Amino acid sequence: MFSQLVTLDQRWSSQWALSASPTSPYGALRPVMKLLEFSGHGVPWIAIPLLLFVTSDDNYVLQYNVNLLCAMFFDLAVVGIVKGIVRRPRPVCNVDDMFLTVAVDNFSFPSGHCTRAGMVAWIYIITFDPGWIPYMAAVSWSLCIALSRVMLGRHHFTDIVCGLFIGYLQALIVCYFWLNIEICQNIKQFLLFKSITTEL
Repeated sequence: MFSQLVTLDQRWSSQWALSASPTSPYGALRPVMKLLEFSGHGVPWIAIPLLLFVTSDDNYVLQYNVNLLCAMFFDLAVVGIVKGIVRRPRPVCNVDDMFLTVAVDNFSFPSGHCTRAGMVAWIYIITFDPGWIPYMAAVSWSLCIALSRVMLGRHHFTDIVCGLFIGYLQALIVCYFWLNIEICQNIKQFLLFKSITTEL
């Protein structure tokens, strides 16, 4: 039964890999899919909060970015562990041209882009409690990233579905342990003081 489901998953995923290469049926959409891929990559989601953490004097900006950085490293740990345990190969149609990958990225389950996108979307929804339009924008962005993973041939359907679900659970955990402003200020003061001391 399980092997049949895996086979079905692989078949459907292969049929939906419509932008896996420039010669695929929807290969012209590949640049759009790659742009979505970059928007869910870990590098900008670590680099931008880190930059704001160092440069911003606003306490609320500091608090949000400290928690976001914690969430990103939590996500990297969870995805790295699960991928290392499951070790599911990527679809055969995948073109190995992903941006800044590490060894564990050779594995497919779960989709790290989907865990990250799902987590970020739900952290935004939970912490800001936005109106209907921003809510739909956040959810749509995460779903578009998920679809792009299959269309690029990077992942199977089960990789993205489980990835989004893991991302949702991660968001709940991060928001439950949300660090207050005082703790975030102490973290910044400690890190900057340690950095200055090291330079001296």
